[in-house]
Amino acid sequence: MGIEHNISESNHQLGDTTYYKRLDPMSDHQRLLNEKLTKMLASKEISEDSIEYLTVANPRAGRFYLLPKIHKPGNPGRPIVSANGHPTKRISEFVDLYHLSLYYLYYHHMSKIPPISNRHFRRDILT
Repeated sequence: MGIEHNISESNHQLGDTTYYKRLDPMSDHQRLLNEKLTKMLASKEISEDSIEYLTVANPRAGRFYLLPKIHKPGNPGRPIVSANGHPTKRISEFVDLYHLSLYYLYYHHMSKIPPISNRHFRRDILT
């Protein structure tokens, strides 16, 4: 199994329109993203610093590649799309960081509460 098999498997997977479709050129994608960020700035939902961080200077399309599933017959590939340099990469990083900070706040709060098995419940508090 060589490069011909990889190309054939890639074309087979990318040809499945249930999961993949051809997108508009990257410039259109970047333009739509910039329009949305500008509207958010105008409505004071985000700051100029946020726009500067969230905007990718030289965007490029995601890179598609396959990781072979060596444990399966015919070694089908597991599709991977790398978003390095993609216009939404920094937005994804921002959302991930935001969710992570919420998780740590929640964990910090919950760690101060003893486990239920160690509590002594009083019915009058619950009613």
